[in-house]
Amino acid sequence: SGERYILNAENRSFQELLTMIATELGKKPPIHRLTPWIATAAVIADLVKALFTGTPRQITLQALHTASNATRYSNEKIVKQLGVNFIPVEESVKRMMKVI
Repeated sequence: SGERYILNAENRSFQELLTMIATELGKKPPIHRLTPWIATAAVIADLVKALFTGTPRQITLQALHTASNATRYSNEKIVKQLGVNFIPVEESVKRMMKVI
């Protein structure tokens, strides 16, 4: 049909998601904010490591940009048109952490 849908149960920040994961793993949730200069230093360090080791980069500027911006998506279209119900993010995290 050529239709496109957003597949998300709810909008959550990376901090909320990481806190849920840490809690399920019995670890302390992250408490420090990633400042722009630390993020940039991490990208540069990762680039240098990749150049010297020949391994793929793990951190890109695009990934940091995505993680630092709050983007909201709506699943209203797929819910209305197809009647899809999503598992809450917290339940999904709990299920996944049981597998790990």
